[in-house]
Parts: sequence; C-alpha cells; structure tokens
Amino acid sequence: MAKSKLKPSSLALRKGETAENTKGTRTSSGTFVSGSEDETGTLHFIEKKIAKATMIPLSHGEKWYEAISNLDVSHGFRKEAFNILRYEIGQKYDSHYDAFNPDEYGPQSSQRAASFLLYLSNVEEGGETVFPFENDSAVSSGFDYKQCVGLKVKPRQGDGLLFYSLFPNGTIDRLDDLRYMIFPSSAHFILKELVCGGGNDISSWKLSSHQRGEMGGNKVD
Repeated sequence: MAKSKLKPSSLALRKGETAENTKGTRTSSGTFVSGSEDETGTLHFIEKKIAKATMIPLSHGEKWYEAISNLDVSHGFRKEAFNILRYEIGQKYDSHYDAFNPDEYGPQSSQRAASFLLYLSNVEEGGETVFPFENDSAVSSGFDYKQCVGLKVKPRQGDGLLFYSLFPNGTIDRLDDLRYMIFPSSAHFILKELVCGGGNDISSWKLSSHQRGEMGGNKVD
C-alpha cells in the first residue's frame, strides 16, 4: 500500500536554510498513509495501541500538508495518518528534533508532543535510532554524531519506540528529543506516528519517560 507512493523524504527548513545547504541531511524516502486507506483495519488497530501507550487521544494524531519542496509546518490536521519511512543501505537522518522551535521555524499553531516509531523490519547492522544525550553521555552541542554515542535503539521487527518532545508545560525537551538515524546495512521500513496538540500547555496529559514495548506484547496491549 505504501511502496508505490514513496518519494524522497521532505525536510522542514529553519530560518536561513535552503534545500541546497541542507542536501544530504535526510536521505530516506517516505509517504503518508491514512488509516482509512487500509481496508484490513490494521492501521486503526495500531493507532489504538499507540493511543493507549502514550495516554494521548486518537484525535491528536498528525498529518502534515507538503508544500512545494518542504513541509508546511504551520498547519496540523488531527486525523488518522502514519508516516511510512524506508531507509536503504547507506541512508540516514542527521541529528534533529521532532518538535519545531518557534525561534527557528516561526510561530506554531500546534506542536509535536511525542513520536512513536514502529520498526517493520530487522537490520543485521546499523540502522539504530540514537539519542546522544542519554545513557549519561558527556557530549557537547557540537558533537560528531558519527561517533554513535548515547542510547542506541536497534531496529527489530515489531518493536515500538516512544519518546516525548515536550515537557508537561509545553517547552521543548532539547535532550530527549534530539536523535539521529545511523546507516543501515540493509533496507528497512519504519512506521512513524507524530502526536500533536494545539497550544503549548499539555500539563493535563499523562506523560511518562521513555517506553519501549512490542506491539501485541505485555507492555503495549
């Protein structure tokens, strides 16, 4: 359902950035798929699992319009939609945040509060999602991500990875949200759902720290 729609992944540009000077930052391909497109009901089942794991309502799932060459980050639509990503051998996504800092991207009508990655395939080597400031890693803001330091989550088919981009008061967590993707040794797929909320105050949401579980297992049921 998704393979025929794949195209080069888009990159939201910060002030002063251009498609040319950010070339090579994100080299995966991807597409958006809505749960309503899946007649089997599998995506809707997964979305309900994610809502239960995050304790954030289904209505806060996110889909973004795509502008000509980059994402239009000013409008979020709360509807069933997943971002399917494919990383081929040697592809990557350099260090980045999922949340959009208004100082860098301009005013935001809504904000990404959490991300849930569901790994759809196994990878023998590489392909890890890395959080450089976790595991008590002593790294500076100018670290070389190629050193692969910090918490590394290896892709394993069926595993889910949940992490939050915001503190309960709505400010960006610049340690937990920073991550990057290492070159995989073989192609693999990731299903990603971004959870967003209007406004900045998410103190009424029940947020927790990193959670990791297998879809259909005891931790996410």
